[in-house]
Amino acid sequence: MHRSARIRLLTASLLALSLFVPLVAGSVAAPPQSAAVERVIIVFNDSVTDAGAAADALSRRHNATVSLVYEHALKGVAAEIPAQAMAGIARDPRVAFVERDQIVQAFDVPTGVDRIEADKNGTAKINGVDERVDVDVAILDTGIDKDHPDLNVVGGVNCSGGSPFKSSCEDGNFADGNGHGTHVAGTVAALDNDFGVVGVAPGARLWAVKVLNDNGSGYMSWIVAGIDWVTSKAGSIEVANMSLGCECSSAAMDTALNKSTDAGVVYVVAAGNSKKDASSFSPANHDQVIAVSAMADFDGLAGGAAPPTCRDDVGDDDTFATFSNFGPVVDLAAPGVCIESTIPGGGYAMFSGTSMASPHVAGAAALYIVEKNIGHSSTDPRWETVRDGLQTDWAVPQSDPCGFSGGISNEPFLMLVATCDTASGDSTPSVSITNPADGATVSGSVTITAAASDDNGVTQVEFFVDGASIGIDSDFSDGWSVSWDTTTVIDGGHTLTATATDTAGQTASHS
Repeated sequence: MHRSARIRLLTASLLALSLFVPLVAGSVAAPPQSAAVERVIIVFNDSVTDAGAAADALSRRHNATVSLVYEHALKGVAAEIPAQAMAGIARDPRVAFVERDQIVQAFDVPTGVDRIEADKNGTAKINGVDERVDVDVAILDTGIDKDHPDLNVVGGVNCSGGSPFKSSCEDGNFADGNGHGTHVAGTVAALDNDFGVVGVAPGARLWAVKVLNDNGSGYMSWIVAGIDWVTSKAGSIEVANMSLGCECSSAAMDTALNKSTDAGVVYVVAAGNSKKDASSFSPANHDQVIAVSAMADFDGLAGGAAPPTCRDDVGDDDTFATFSNFGPVVDLAAPGVCIESTIPGGGYAMFSGTSMASPHVAGAAALYIVEKNIGHSSTDPRWETVRDGLQTDWAVPQSDPCGFSGGISNEPFLMLVATCDTASGDSTPSVSITNPADGATVSGSVTITAAASDDNGVTQVEFFVDGASIGIDSDFSDGWSVSWDTTTVIDGGHTLTATATDTAGQTASHS
């Protein structure tokens, strides 16, 4: 007897997670703690050479419970202390400053990779052959699914939590229970193979730095720990992506980012999704990072001719995304709406947010470093060379025919070549899955149906489960549909995708 798999479909819930939630009512709440205890980050003066020893002394004197020790990007600790000890610790001659810990959130492809013309870049070599880009990229996020067949994950750590028994990031154990980090990783570096999606820098070595929990949030102390760990590997990690942040400020994170960029790591960060000036959002407002806003693109082509795909509430094709932060601190814009990429479990899904725009630029930064052979020196900071180079060599003004409209600020649009593919007068098709419903639980044999239309005609609709084709319907006489035997997959969440092709060979997908 065949068992009946119970399948939970994931699209809408994952989409919701991909947008940044500011620290206001309705955001993910901080873990409860006693009013008599303060979570703090303590940063030591430069004269302190042994942060561990200084932490031990503070613990004994002030009854502090240390959870993380920072050794590379800064000297300091994250700790819980009695509230009345705050002033005494601040007066300690070893301490530069103390700040309260705070919560940071995740700012939750092929169209994006196509839109920035990464497939025309000679270093990316996107041609269906697995020729991996020789570069290392750290993803500071919710972790990465190390077993995803489309990702080259070479290692990582878990900095989310800390404990009195660990006091540092834990090697391994960086599983992604949220999906955000795995999605970001795929946009940066999904393999150029014969399945799934492809990233901007295909096959780049990925380092998972888990600094957010499975709800997509984390303490500032965890973020600082992740930066500290990346700094310890600055000799090999060239680029780090941070699709996270809060409407806040942190001297500790600023200090860590300064030291890390001075060590040679290029940080690319999401601007945030609050429709606000990004100057009040950290780390986007840090002056030694590359901050990225989002634009909407639905077909990978310039020209604004495509109908919406996965959502229609974030702007028209080739316009500034309505949710995106903006302002003078933002350095570049990139596609961030309905971006298809990898998710845990070997599947694929579409997310939207500046979180999705940032990894396009992180991948481009990695390519730029390799193509231009950009090293690091104290007199020629790598981050500045890459930022200026991307803006000058691999970007166009918003007003360019390859750009977009509706920008609230003047950041240029990422474009890896001088010219772009534009939409013809023939519109791309539209498609949507009509059965089963998003989030439904199904079992046994299920008929998947889709609605598809086009100005000149749809020739076929192909259906996928977790990126693997399960059938093509080229006969519309009985509607667009295919039968799926759910017992062929394990119990759990799975992603369904329908891809419609029109008479001109143009495609559109819905997951």
